[in-house]
Amino acid sequence: MRGPDRPFSQSGDLVEAAVRAGQRERAAEPMELLAQWEQAANRPAALALSHRCQALTGPEGETERHFTAALHLHDADTAQPFERAAVR
Repeated sequence: MRGPDRPFSQSGDLVEAAVRAGQRERAAEPMELLAQWEQAANRPAALALSHRCQALTGPEGETERHFTAALHLHDADTAQPFERAAVR
């Protein structure tokens, strides 16, 4: 991803890294940035990334719903193959 969206899109990597490192509390700031980007961008890629991060940080009962939503959004946006692979 290039252009002005890049810093926001990297928030997903920061969220995933925090969760994998067992430091979920460190995911809060990038999640806030991601929420701002999702609202401002109003694009499927932003919403898909938000769903992926919500799946990683949200309640266990919501995980599958968020991952499924992210996959459907990525299916509609074939320009993001690496993001789609991160969801799978």
